[in-house]
Amino acid sequence: MSPADYLAIAAALLNANAGNPGQAALRRAVSTAYYAVFYAMCQNTADCFIGPAGAGLLAHAWQQAFRAVDHGYARRQCRNRQVMAGFPPEIRSFASGFVWLQEKRHVADYNPGITFDLGKVQDCLKEATQAIAALNAASEEGRRAFAAWVALRHRP
Repeated sequence: MSPADYLAIAAALLNANAGNPGQAALRRAVSTAYYAVFYAMCQNTADCFIGPAGAGLLAHAWQQAFRAVDHGYARRQCRNRQVMAGFPPEIRSFASGFVWLQEKRHVADYNPGITFDLGKVQDCLKEATQAIAALNAASEEGRRAFAAWVALRHRP
């Protein structure tokens, strides 16, 4: 599935129950919007390191590069303001959206005491859509450098 597929699922969840989704659908939509952005990051990493997914050895290598991105490490790297300042604005926008959506996903998935409203969840879907568009609009150089930054452990 592509990031666009995840965005479509999140949008469908918002239309559940004739446009009046329950809390489970709203929470799931937040989580799904985050995963659209996370998978865009993973796909970018695999595409930058390996190239388009192929067959045989390249298919396995692409999958390994896709799976190399760790949620927590990527968040820490995206929150490093000093380094992120050197990236193009599209990458900074994507990184900011990724961090924001990850925080929202943690609330949606792990805080049963919070109630979500449709408008705030629509904001999450809008942010995910904009973040993915920003990543896709970034230069190849910026996307490659970002892939290395979020997937490879820093060694001084």
